[in-house]
Amino acid sequence: MKAIFFIITLISFNFLLSQNLHLDSSLKKINVKIEKIDTTRDWDAVNNYEIENFSSNNATLKTYNKKGEIVKMVFEANYSTIKKENVYYFDNDFLIYAFEKEISNIISNDIDDLASEQTYKSYFEEEKLMRQFDSSDAGCLFSNDYLKAAGSSIVDEVGVLKSLIVSGAKF
Repeated sequence: MKAIFFIITLISFNFLLSQNLHLDSSLKKINVKIEKIDTTRDWDAVNNYEIENFSSNNATLKTYNKKGEIVKMVFEANYSTIKKENVYYFDNDFLIYAFEKEISNIISNDIDDLASEQTYKSYFEEEKLMRQFDSSDAGCLFSNDYLKAAGSSIVDEVGVLKSLIVSGAKF
């Protein structure tokens, strides 16, 4: 009986290890692509947009284009006590990575000591969220249901931003 338990434990461990190695390999490949995008200087086009009629004090969108496709998009919005910055990376027009940063000022005067910062790093494969790191969670893994919902929300947000550009909406 102990031998059977040992074999089952060994098989389970091997399966989990192979899953993590695949995930680690995928994250490393995405990180290499992000680094390549961030070090690129010869963009076909860099477009800046100010988004009007947005629910913040001001919002901007900046796109970096290569070979007719958006490869990086930066969205910034300032609310009364929160500043958001979202950076999206694409490969062959598919979202592969999203970096979201939110800085909150507890008191809206000039006291910077009361600011808090929260970041999310989201890795995608075929526009499905496969891993997310949250600056406040100490590296805990999220459930599949959470990843599905969070991934869908991020992909939808990117879709809205892209549709604003494509539709020629007033910026």
